[in-house]
Amino acid sequence: MLVTGGAGTGKTLIALHRAAHLAGHGNGPVLLVTFSQSLATELSAKLDLLIEDQAVRKRIDVCNVDRLAIRIVADVEGRQPTLVGAGARSLTELTDEALRLLTRATGDLLDDVLSFGEPGRKPYRHIVVDEAQDVSPAQWRLLRAAVPRAPDDLFVVGDPHQRITDHRISLGAVGIHAVQHGLSISYRLPHELLSFGVRLRGGGPTLGLVKGVQELRGFRSTRHGERPTVRAYDTPEAELAGLVNTIESWREEGVPTTEIAVAARTTRLVKAAKEALRRARQEVRVTTLHGLKGLEFDNVALVGIAEGVVPEPLPSDPGDRARVLQRERGLLYVACTRARSVLYVSHSGRGSPFLSS
Repeated sequence: MLVTGGAGTGKTLIALHRAAHLAGHGNGPVLLVTFSQSLATELSAKLDLLIEDQAVRKRIDVCNVDRLAIRIVADVEGRQPTLVGAGARSLTELTDEALRLLTRATGDLLDDVLSFGEPGRKPYRHIVVDEAQDVSPAQWRLLRAAVPRAPDDLFVVGDPHQRITDHRISLGAVGIHAVQHGLSISYRLPHELLSFGVRLRGGGPTLGLVKGVQELRGFRSTRHGERPTVRAYDTPEAELAGLVNTIESWREEGVPTTEIAVAARTTRLVKAAKEALRRARQEVRVTTLHGLKGLEFDNVALVGIAEGVVPEPLPSDPGDRARVLQRERGLLYVACTRARSVLYVSHSGRGSPFLSS
């Protein structure tokens, strides 16, 4: 089963409830997979609140695919694989090795060693995949191998328009034949934020998770709110001062610090924003645009959305250039649609060309 939908349509909530249902009524251990380990931690905490029966909750593991590959290899080899230094393996190599271990045709090594699977069976009976658009082909093959081909094996949610990687794949190409259902109403975003985000993303189709393309046509909101604020500053110092003033005004309006997020494209800009807010004694979450993925807040401030930063410098090859542009548009779209109520976007110097598209 594949559920697709735009930002704020409830895909992650559906994934959480599906995992909880399978843990309570399914036939074995459940894996909930998401984009990053930090997001996995957020989802794990939500499952703790959703599921009151601790025996049921313990049937669900939550991690990203990299962590799954590391666990499989570590359980077989009896030690954590080395990721840096002499004898290190890359995450891609570990994913390939984990797939090889899961698909071995001879021997009972996995049955004897893997501690988180049922004897003689795959590691999991059910797998729920969140943020599916950013799973690589090799990772999909690993997930397919980690669960038996049986009813309720894979439940997948995602939005191809929120893709922030260069992965382009149809699930059928990796042996996953999914029935697709679409969601079209954003419950998170007011109409003004949704329209702004869709314009930044570009309203055209993108490659879907099943055969063909995915359209944004019909994606809508049922409520109105504030229009996004886009501010231009002459210097980076003035932009940071504007950020501080904005956060201070939000706090004076009563917005909790837990409902405010600040993000930028580069670690350098994140560090500068953190320092400016620290000096102003404003303790709010500050992260990269990637770090906002899968999260939501009442108020979001995006800084440094300038030419040469978003998008990052483009390659000369036309094909590579097109892919980078799509990826960067998707990243900015994801960041902008994290806000439930208020979005503030700023830049110093010339703004990102996406802002005027």
